[in-house]
Amino acid sequence: MAIFMPQINHQPAGGLEIHTGSSRDPKFALLGTIGFNRLTGEIVFFDGRKDRNEFDWSSPFVPPGGHSYSDRVGRAFAEALYDQTFQVQCYACHDNKNPYVINPHAQQARVGYFGGKDDPRAVAFSLGDYLPETPRNERAPFRVIGSGYTSTHNVELGRAKTIRDPAGNCTACHTLTTQITGRRFAADAAAQEPWISKPTWAQALELREEKKKYAHVGIRRTDWALRSGAGKIHPWMVPGNGNQLSALPPAISSADWRRLSNCLWDAGGAECGYRPLYTPCPAPGSKSQGDGSAPTDTSIAVFPLPLGESEATQVVRVRWKYLNGYGNVPQRDDVRFNVAVKWTAIPLSGEPPSAGDYPSLDETKGQNFAVIGGEFGNSGAIKLIQNISYFGHSRFTEPMPSTDLRDFRIDLPAKCNRRYLVRILPKRFCFDQSIMAYGTTDHLLYADALCD
Repeated sequence: MAIFMPQINHQPAGGLEIHTGSSRDPKFALLGTIGFNRLTGEIVFFDGRKDRNEFDWSSPFVPPGGHSYSDRVGRAFAEALYDQTFQVQCYACHDNKNPYVINPHAQQARVGYFGGKDDPRAVAFSLGDYLPETPRNERAPFRVIGSGYTSTHNVELGRAKTIRDPAGNCTACHTLTTQITGRRFAADAAAQEPWISKPTWAQALELREEKKKYAHVGIRRTDWALRSGAGKIHPWMVPGNGNQLSALPPAISSADWRRLSNCLWDAGGAECGYRPLYTPCPAPGSKSQGDGSAPTDTSIAVFPLPLGESEATQVVRVRWKYLNGYGNVPQRDDVRFNVAVKWTAIPLSGEPPSAGDYPSLDETKGQNFAVIGGEFGNSGAIKLIQNISYFGHSRFTEPMPSTDLRDFRIDLPAKCNRRYLVRILPKRFCFDQSIMAYGTTDHLLYADALCD
């Protein structure tokens, strides 16, 4: 479900004007790539290094991290190709819950025939005055991933919000935000100057600069783009009329625009319906956030230990199955497991343990983790094994793509006549503004290691 969209533009030396260039010329000045997953809303940005003024598409580009952990040559090429400082604020324009600056869904709904319903082509192809709700509205999941990028721009990402048009004109088809899609693109689309009712000193400075940009864009419009009457395209964000371009739809009123612009500059109130633009990293198994994956077929069993192996006489084997199906990415590898183990004497009654007998959630998260060796150590009064991957997966190797449940297994040395209580906790390494998200469902197992 990943979409990769290279933004390859030709830029002449000594200027900022962008042109398409010659299709025969493989060299260009700007490189930008976006990766997007429609199901999860995960979006990632990569740019070419800023100390290079020439790129060449005559040979394939290496992926940002190389082809694998062991691809040292590819990773070295990637380091020389991609900007490690993340200077470009891609998130500010590609922020309407889509990877596109202009939403093609709304664009499709907005195009029709000048003859309207009387045009014979409209019967088969035109959408008439129907304007469907955008499939990715302000409630859709959307988050920037990449620890380097998000740490560089974490303040702006945390402040960004979606808004609802108080007059109901514009946000039924477009997702607008308090970033560039709102402040600049909405003003451009409505042919209205940016405005704030009571700007702060900082907002006043930003508003002045934005008005300059708005005027600069206006100067460069063609006469055709500015014309009125049938087929006019500016302003194009208009209330009503659907995609009926043969009519002369009314522009958004100044009063409605000012209410909307106030919201877009994060200067409004409850009427703006503010929501955080970027959604949090979903915990494993959080169906409400689009991840229904959870451990299944959990089991625990006691086996004799082969003679001479250790001081222990038995093995407690804990098993479960799990497929990280979030976003339908067979190679996804952002979930690991913590397994906390606690042992007690077996009660004479043999009654099963209560929930409070198991390792606590905080202990399983390793809040007071003291390393004994590698990923094994003490967490409070229990033993903890961290970051368990599927059975057979070697560290620092790429996971094999899979659409089947993967097998997880851990063997614990056990002594006679003890009860072993186990908590299994999945956690997602988020690689964005947060560190990790833990599952919230209890996965508790116990076994009694009885000896003759």
